[in-house]
Amino acid sequence: MSGKIAFNEMTDALDHQEDFQDFISAEEAINQMNTNFKMIAEGLENLAKRLNILEDALQKMPPPGADGIQFKPPGEDEYKNLAETFKDLYDRINTIETVVGI
Repeated sequence: MSGKIAFNEMTDALDHQEDFQDFISAEEAINQMNTNFKMIAEGLENLAKRLNILEDALQKMPPPGADGIQFKPPGEDEYKNLAETFKDLYDRINTIETVVGI
């Protein structure tokens, strides 16, 4: 039988209506779905709050690379990044080598 239900199959289903007593009513199903959607919405709100906290924390982190590490040399007023500090050290070593004659 292609797509058609025989009459005897329909009557068999009607004869077994008591088998469907365990199913919930449409109103109960809608109430349960409403509760489930509320729980999902609360979960999404909690995730959004946690995501905002993570985004705030990431914005406070220094950028990767030489600019992320700051050093204030003695006697200086401003902080220098790692690249500037290495350049200053290299220049000072070169000056010392020149004076000493190395």
